[in-house]
Amino acid sequence: MANLAGITGPAGLEIVSGDRAVSWLPLYHDMGLIGFLMAPLSAQLSLDYITPRDFARRPMQWLNLISRNRGTIAYSPSFGYDLATRRAANQVTADLDLSSWRHAGIGGDMIRPDVLDRFASTFEQSGFNRKAFIRATAWQRYVLPSP
Repeated sequence: MANLAGITGPAGLEIVSGDRAVSWLPLYHDMGLIGFLMAPLSAQLSLDYITPRDFARRPMQWLNLISRNRGTIAYSPSFGYDLATRRAANQVTADLDLSSWRHAGIGGDMIRPDVLDRFASTFEQSGFNRKAFIRATAWQRYVLPSP
């Protein structure tokens, strides 16, 4: 419980009233189980979840859930951001709104700035703020290098 309080409290994500988590991360992985099942449960956050299989087939479902339900916290390894970016070319709808997303976590594997930059550039017109990136392991903002 102390670890969960650390994740969700002032030294971590600074959960506020109205925060909502959105995830596709597998529950057999610590980022999925601890970060997106136990932490939201302990902080009494709403959680929207799609299966990893559904995310792999249609990654825009993840972003559409964030948009539709005003998700504020969602994490992914680099490959998830990459997959969503590559699939977005044909699937971004005009009503996609990612402006509510305040913590876009990155972790679980090597952080790839080129992937994050492509993601941010692709979804900026949909309200994504590149300053939302946060390193999952250090609870610090991840600042993309200047282009």
